[in-house]
Amino acid sequence: MNAAGRTDDCVSTGVLAERGWTPAAIRRFLGDPDRTATNPRYRSAAPMRLFSLARAVAAENTDQWQQWRAKAVERSARGKAVAETKRAALLTPIAALNIQVPAIHPERQAGL
Repeated sequence: MNAAGRTDDCVSTGVLAERGWTPAAIRRFLGDPDRTATNPRYRSAAPMRLFSLARAVAAENTDQWQQWRAKAVERSARGKAVAETKRAALLTPIAALNIQVPAIHPERQAGL
């Protein structure tokens, strides 16, 4: 396995994620892994699931995957917009607060 998560013609779930795949999409469009391998970083971890890159690319070229991906991108954008709206709603009242912190001089601190 090289540093990019590739073994011969197979790729790890991490590489698939970089290509836009989610765990649910992997289950739906690819199913079981083509093979497994020992995790090179943590030998006691679960085996790495490896998928044929050619099979992943073929799945990406189907209409079903293209439609799923377009909807996934749309869902992600909506989720980010909702999160940003909530963030702004939270920060607006905070920005309006007048918080004053008194300065404490070191010589006064000793006489607490």
